[in-house]
Amino acid sequence: MSSSEQRPASGIEATVKLYVRLGNMSALTEQKLHRLKLLAQYKDAGEFSFGLLREHCERDIAAIDAGIRELLKREPSRGHVDVYTPERIVGWAQYIRYPEIPMKLEIFFDQKLAGQTIAGRYRRDLEEANLGSGQHGFEFVPPKDLYLNAEIIEVKTPNGTTIGTHRTRPSAGLG
Repeated sequence: MSSSEQRPASGIEATVKLYVRLGNMSALTEQKLHRLKLLAQYKDAGEFSFGLLREHCERDIAAIDAGIRELLKREPSRGHVDVYTPERIVGWAQYIRYPEIPMKLEIFFDQKLAGQTIAGRYRRDLEEANLGSGQHGFEFVPPKDLYLNAEIIEVKTPNGTTIGTHRTRPSAGLG
């Protein structure tokens, strides 16, 4: 296949693209749950193998997950960083419309990606504040040398929103 030709999208890939274009998260999650249920049912018996069907479901799930990630990049989010120390960076984050989907956060030191973490830890204070189930906390253990040498630390959501910025050294005043 030449570089100018494109491989046609499979049925599930075309369906996922449509749901992403329509912003239909519930359809994508239903599709994924259906595939996971099918996977759980495919048990090999004797000389019969469901390997091909399992493979097909796993490819479908990967395509659906990619669609969900694409949708989540567009989602508004909120959060806060409570603690910045060389030992740990702690806070919370959630999607506004899908608060129970754990969020992958990126931590930048001086605009360079230092690591990633998932906001999916339980915090009672979040639940008591009516911020969903409370499963939105995160903790990141930074590389100490990077932390100590960084001037600016930022925590960002998948859509690029910065939920926390920390200056490790005070800015020089102008006078």
